[in-house]
Amino acid sequence: MTTGSKGTKVDKSDGKKDDGKGAWETVSEPLAYDPDEFYCRASDKRGHSGQVYVRTPPEVMALVEQVMESKLFPYRTYGDLMRDGLVHRVNYLRSKVENKEIDAALIRVLAIERIIREEEFDRELSDMVRRLEAIIDERLKDHKFGKLEAAKIVQSVLDNVNAMPEGYRRQRYSSIFEEKYGYLLKKDSDKS
Repeated sequence: MTTGSKGTKVDKSDGKKDDGKGAWETVSEPLAYDPDEFYCRASDKRGHSGQVYVRTPPEVMALVEQVMESKLFPYRTYGDLMRDGLVHRVNYLRSKVENKEIDAALIRVLAIERIIREEEFDRELSDMVRRLEAIIDERLKDHKFGKLEAAKIVQSVLDNVNAMPEGYRRQRYSSIFEEKYGYLLKKDSDKS
């Protein structure tokens, strides 16, 4: 079996598409896991998915790029490779767990780690916001062209923040920039 377009499983022997029955769906369902399978789907059958942000050392990224550039595997994107690797590693860890209490504890630990990763990501975003504020404030010191440049940066930041999924971070960072620098955009739009 291999994965075809859109994460569909295709049996190499007869070319038929897998109907998905028995394929991995969620942690709570028994997994019909095959270590030789490529797991590239980005969501379950209902379109549900989670999001993961990953930083890697340069040497790991170099290995990832080698795999992608080889074109020997059905990975269309880096995300395909990451999803496949994640499914295989999680199943490897699950195979090491023999009793359901430990399995449930592992799931709780992984959930707590996810919360910690999200908080770390939030700290990184906060640091990025402070750096952006410093850049904008520096532009504002240039009395001739600074306000125009600062307004462009603020607008670009707000466009990107508003493209984030609805939720706490989007509201928080949007309000920070609108409250502190919104006047730049209002003056800019009043001129037109």
